[in-house]
Amino acid sequence: MTVSHPLSSAGGNLSLIHQAEMIVDLEAVRGNYRRLNAMAGGADCAAVVKGDAYGHGMIPSALALRQAGARTFFVATANDGVTLRVALQEAEICVLGGFLPEEREAFVGANLVPVLNSRNQIEEWEKVAVGVERPLASIIHFDTGMNRLGLLADDVAWLRQNLPLLSRIPPILYMSHLSAADDLDFDRCEFQRGAFLSAVSGLPIAKMSLANSAGTYLGADYAFDMVRPGKATFGINPLTGRPNPMLQPARVVAPIIQVKTMKRGAPVGYSSTYGLTEQAKIATVAIGYANGYSRAGSSRAAVSVAGFAAQVVGRVSMDLLTVDVSGVPDWALVPGSPAEILGPHVRDHDLAKACGTIEHEILISLGHGCARRYVNE
Repeated sequence: MTVSHPLSSAGGNLSLIHQAEMIVDLEAVRGNYRRLNAMAGGADCAAVVKGDAYGHGMIPSALALRQAGARTFFVATANDGVTLRVALQEAEICVLGGFLPEEREAFVGANLVPVLNSRNQIEEWEKVAVGVERPLASIIHFDTGMNRLGLLADDVAWLRQNLPLLSRIPPILYMSHLSAADDLDFDRCEFQRGAFLSAVSGLPIAKMSLANSAGTYLGADYAFDMVRPGKATFGINPLTGRPNPMLQPARVVAPIIQVKTMKRGAPVGYSSTYGLTEQAKIATVAIGYANGYSRAGSSRAAVSVAGFAAQVVGRVSMDLLTVDVSGVPDWALVPGSPAEILGPHVRDHDLAKACGTIEHEILISLGHGCARRYVNE
């Protein structure tokens, strides 16, 4: 499957020329899920496909994860939930952002389950259940230390005083979210685990979920009934400071357009921010910030050409970047030859570090900006 920007002419569709491309290996996505599912022990392993599946494409990724055994999917918004429902008729689809009254038709029509993050959302979802005259499933989210979404202590006290309303919006899951598992802050993780157990005390029995990708590796005490790995499914390392056990499904390539031999002292790129210290071969590659390649990588990041490292020099432009290919053999520098932007020689964490950001942002940006092609469907 290829997902790309359409090109057309009087003669019909044209093949892509000088197009940056993300190639997504769906078997790697499935393999990562199977590993995480095994780590979960007896707990369910949900699939988190927010952020367009971390830039890998929500629908193709979700279909692959369904093949690997996923039955519960988490998305960020109702719009994503409605879109995913078209592809997955039988799955449980849960919306992390919760529920707004104007989204009533979307939630009820697509059979979406809201993650209720506040007292107001709980009250509004109950009104919908009363209106349709049947119970509507819910997920209740407790804020145990992220201080982002979820019920705080006062909200939990209110909920305990109003338990009858939960009969109209029966919780299928209680959840919270670890804020420091990625940083291996075990004291913070244990504090949140204790706060989570305290929050659900006295509420009707329902399944429980606390662990994200990093939390999945913290053991049975954190698994509860469901784990919710997101980034690890798409190859981002869940183990800070340790080797990455996950496969990197995405590879990004872009063609070399032109190669020039430049003299010592020649400036490269906008505003002449980079000057050559010696004669060099400079290749111009067809990718830039319009394709999701961060401008912060200017003169800091690297690409790979035929397995040879090539430093980005000068400022990243809208559709182009320039790299020093002096160490690359001429046979690999024919116009149209691929430069590896992300892949086995340029790992997501290396590119993220060079750009001063995290892997999530790199993958989502490149996934949105590049044509996408899928292999091992």
